[in-house]
Amino acid sequence: MMTATNARLDENRMEYASPRPERDEELLNDERVVKEDSAAGSKTLRLNLVLSDRSADRLKNLKKLTEASSFTEVIRNALRLYEGIVMEYENGHKVQIVDKDGKPLAMSIF
Repeated sequence: MMTATNARLDENRMEYASPRPERDEELLNDERVVKEDSAAGSKTLRLNLVLSDRSADRLKNLKKLTEASSFTEVIRNALRLYEGIVMEYENGHKVQIVDKDGKPLAMSIF
């Protein structure tokens, strides 16, 4: 389970660094933060995000580009993508973008 708040790429390997990993676990176990959704039968985690202007602009732009119905949808999709990339790096794989002609493009994720 990833509980990191920061990640960096180090020679095809992801390293995680959370300033307070014990706090991450505390939040996930706090009934005031994690709510049971009786209709769906699942738990939800409510977060309050503080974003820089640049990050907020990125979020707004991604919502518009992807025609997402909400910022939550953008963040869920981003988490799925990020998790997939991290898992591939952890398995020793490289993730790259290929142009329409099949030529690999340079890409810096982190």
